[in-house]
Amino acid sequence: MKKNRNSLLEFYRIFLCFWAMYAHDFFILERSEAFSVAQLTVDFFYIISGYFLISSMRKLKHENPFIGAGKLMIGRIKPIFFSMVFATAFNAVCMLLFIRADFWDVLFTNFRYWWFLLYLVISIGIIYLIYRLINNEKAFALFLIVLTIAMGVLHYQMEEKGFFIYVFTYVARTFGCLAVGMLCSYLPKWKPKVFNVNIVLVAVLFGVVFYLAYAEKEYWTRILMIGLFACLVYFTTNVNFSCKVLDVIGTMSTRMYVYFAFVSMLCVLGVTDCRLLFTINVFLSTMDLLLTHYYKKYKALKNATIA
Repeated sequence: MKKNRNSLLEFYRIFLCFWAMYAHDFFILERSEAFSVAQLTVDFFYIISGYFLISSMRKLKHENPFIGAGKLMIGRIKPIFFSMVFATAFNAVCMLLFIRADFWDVLFTNFRYWWFLLYLVISIGIIYLIYRLINNEKAFALFLIVLTIAMGVLHYQMEEKGFFIYVFTYVARTFGCLAVGMLCSYLPKWKPKVFNVNIVLVAVLFGVVFYLAYAEKEYWTRILMIGLFACLVYFTTNVNFSCKVLDVIGTMSTRMYVYFAFVSMLCVLGVTDCRLLFTINVFLSTMDLLLTHYYKKYKALKNATIA
């Protein structure tokens, strides 16, 4: 059965990808002023992932808990595995051949996608195991509320600077944002019969979120942004919208974010033309998507021939 997709959520993925690249001082425009939204884009992505995570966990409810956790974790890595291997291999070779004074800073920056993926898959695996342990939907929803509050408090206590504090802070944010997304999926759908007010709410919230991203990033501002992201995801899922072009570009945008680390290394090596870097990113992401698509078709054809 073909999976139904909400193209507005795919649009968010595209927007988040470009927003993150702009926040890291790289875009079609030449070195424009950056604004600190990189962490917010990752939070939004985790909330979207959390919204769909609960349905994936329910499908694996009768699996062995550890096998089910493994399937969920692999499922998050598989779509971008080739792009991550390619970017990692290139960046690793460059790091070894061109060691700089700021080696550790460059190392963390150009391999950050591994950190984000590591936070995500480990959090998903742990949450799934807890879901199987509780084995009750209402009790699990209550657990998600407690987890959201606990992670918010933990993040507040870790506002200090420092590498290890930064890592634990991001772990707290990952768990919290996934929990918020899953809580959204427990809310009943709201679709008025005469006029779908959700469309208006989505438009207003999208503008408010974009505006507040420029505000000073205090703790409560970030909490407010996460709440607005959750509302935006919830109201968006109450709107039926489908667009094949957005679905394809949305799938490609995840790869673009990974290849962003590749072109960042090119920038470190001296390629500073942002238009050229953007073109390389789009080319690699498109080729990756096409190769993945035709590999799936080849595999399906091969399995059908064997059967």
